[in-house]
Amino acid sequence: KAVAMGLQWLKQHQLPDGSWTYDHSASCQGQCKNSGSFPDARNSATGLALMCFLGAGQTHLEGEYKETVF
Repeated sequence: KAVAMGLQWLKQHQLPDGSWTYDHSASCQGQCKNSGSFPDARNSATGLALMCFLGAGQTHLEGEYKETVF
């Protein structure tokens, strides 16, 4: 259940261009506490987010989150 909730949170905080950022205040419009920082480290944030999906068996070809991973 915790993994499912984490993946859902990541999906909700994905940026429109498909990437992620450690500064998620823009993606959640301030609804989350402790929004983080490092807005320029999008490549590393995106890589870590994608590893969560892949580790849960979600790929761009199969799974509930294939559009998110794609």
